[in-house]
Amino acid sequence: MPIRMKRLSRSDPNYKDHEFKFYHSWCHDEKSAKVKSIYLASRDDIDKSYRGQRFFTYLNGGSYKRLYHGTSRACHIGESGNDLKLCHDDDCGTCGILRQSFKLKYADDEGMFGPGIYSTPNSSKADVYVKNHYISSNLHAMLICYVVASKPQRKLLADHDITRPSRGFNCVSSRYLRTIGH
Repeated sequence: MPIRMKRLSRSDPNYKDHEFKFYHSWCHDEKSAKVKSIYLASRDDIDKSYRGQRFFTYLNGGSYKRLYHGTSRACHIGESGNDLKLCHDDDCGTCGILRQSFKLKYADDEGMFGPGIYSTPNSSKADVYVKNHYISSNLHAMLICYVVASKPQRKLLADHDITRPSRGFNCVSSRYLRTIGH
């Protein structure tokens, strides 16, 4: 069963917090975005769900990070009213994730670290993957995710053959080196 979502009022402290962090994590100066609506998942529904229980078990007193996930949208979900009507289009990543959570079989298999579900602390980086599929709209959908990422395995180079972090780590993170031109 899908988790219930509630549209937040612009005056809600949660709305202001998410909006602030979205704008402050935007790192690409050549493009911009404007937050139009924020929907929040029901905490009770998450706590009762299989994925929610696994999240809290895996968290086990550790920490999590607020990250962004960009995906496709093949419907007009979130564009009008307070209700989110999930579509059943297989090309709609947004509705698929909201209905069933993340599924590796639908994940990008050409990412830096092979097949996986990718998220980023930079909203503008996630925006690279936000697409409207077969629909005409000026609006896009991006997911804010809480991810257990307290023990990252940091990699300097792409590794397309891995399927999970090595033992002792709970996520894979890229660590890039900046080059300074003279």
